[in-house]
Amino acid sequence: MDQSVCKLTLVYPVSAEDQIVELLLDCDPPLSGFTTWVADGHGHDFANADTAELVRGRVKRGFLVTVLPRSRLPKLL
Repeated sequence: MDQSVCKLTLVYPVSAEDQIVELLLDCDPPLSGFTTWVADGHGHDFANADTAELVRGRVKRGFLVTVLPRSRLPKLL
């Protein structure tokens, strides 16, 4: 069995954070842990940005990082 690990990084709309965190907390078997924080997304497409984000020139995003066994990745995704 492959014992290697990988780092999973997710960047997502802040409004999706509760659903993503709940999904990861309910994994079976449980993940060993993960970290989330708020980040600023930069780019050229602001089609879905709100007024404040258009003025700031960046979009708020959630950012999540976890390290997990590579064998768990396909099912989790």
